[in-house]
Amino acid sequence: MDVRSEGLDDEIASVRARIGPGVGRRLAAAQVRGRRVERRLRSEGRWVEEDEVVRDLRDHLPSPGDANFPVEDPPEASDQWESLPLFFDGRSGPLAFARDLGGWEVLELSPHGGGEALSVIPPPDRPPALSPGADSLLADYLRYVLDRDQFLASVELEAVEGESGDVAEWARSELAALGAVVLARGSVRAKLHGGDGVMLSERDVIAGIRATDMDWLDRPTWGDRL
Repeated sequence: MDVRSEGLDDEIASVRARIGPGVGRRLAAAQVRGRRVERRLRSEGRWVEEDEVVRDLRDHLPSPGDANFPVEDPPEASDQWESLPLFFDGRSGPLAFARDLGGWEVLELSPHGGGEALSVIPPPDRPPALSPGADSLLADYLRYVLDRDQFLASVELEAVEGESGDVAEWARSELAALGAVVLARGSVRAKLHGGDGVMLSERDVIAGIRATDMDWLDRPTWGDRL
């Protein structure tokens, strides 16, 4: 199928219409911030060339382990509705995870504000087991994240704000933590549909990715601020 038939031409035209002199200035400013981050990390002996980080991690991909669980809870619904992890699950409205005393509350959000509680599900406190297909799918997703320009720009900013550890160590830790969040959210979604959340299938990992990936896009990088 020609992807243009799915509206790609219209999307590209819309992006081009928004590109003006301001975009170039923001890109230039981001490059200045990126060089500043590099100089700082080099001066502390913590810089690792980006292509070296990517090459090493692609060949030695970290897996989420016991140390990554339990993962960080989402915000409480009463505190930050706009910060809740969102995903779609075949219902009329988007669903969200929120922290609750009994685990994670699953809410169906209303266009009029607020949300209806569907269930409260405890997240896993250790890594769920994975089917062979699910394991390879998670690895493919982490490699995809690794190849994003945004990934190292975010990791390098975190390294600057941290007190120790080189860029490669921060990148390895970040990938393992991200994988753990995918598995935790996939497990909770599996339980929402009557599964045990202990052994995850490819479908469960996909559900975890879809409940996680949008959050990653909101992470700060040196392209946004320093």
